[in-house]
Amino acid sequence: MARIQVEGNGRATAAPDEIDLQLTVGAVATEYGTVLEDLNRKVGRLKDAFVACGVKRTAVKTEDFRVTVDTEYDENRRDRFIGYRGSHQMAVRFPLDRTLLNALLAECPGSEATPDIAITFRTNNTEALQRMALEDAFAAARKSAEILARSSGCTLGDLVEVLYGERRHPTTLTYRVNQDWGQVDYCKVSYADEIEPEEIESSEKVSVTWELRH
Repeated sequence: MARIQVEGNGRATAAPDEIDLQLTVGAVATEYGTVLEDLNRKVGRLKDAFVACGVKRTAVKTEDFRVTVDTEYDENRRDRFIGYRGSHQMAVRFPLDRTLLNALLAECPGSEATPDIAITFRTNNTEALQRMALEDAFAAARKSAEILARSSGCTLGDLVEVLYGERRHPTTLTYRVNQDWGQVDYCKVSYADEIEPEEIESSEKVSVTWELRH
């Protein structure tokens, strides 16, 4: 019996409803212990400021912590010890709330921590979004198969096989403010008002095979 195999591409979008705020605090010193103390002080003050805005201290999670040796080349092109460079990367997730985001960003310059900042907008129901994209992909495959079958004087028969293609997880833009670029001054009360997040997008691809009936 003749068969027809068709690929379908599906897409679904949703407005973001969550914010991931990532903050990286840095410290540099010639003494190892001084770097650790400096990081601890900066992070502590930043957390205190966030708590004052209504964020639970335990909601600020550590994602990465490291201290590395800092070197540079001397006149003989040999590594010369400069000191130690430390970084503490944290993240806090909360429902999309521009007022809270503005308040947290406004605390970054005044806390002495001057962190690098990344703001990622998300949806808290990625499974539903992926399911809608998958349903859209299958519907697109069936529509194309029906057109091709009708054009050849046939109709679709039983479903034979369904194969997944490449999956793209829901994505959106991440907005960054890096203290090394001199942009920390932008962390003001109205900062988040100028950010308009894109919709979260999920896409799916399926390959579907049907029997053809003459």
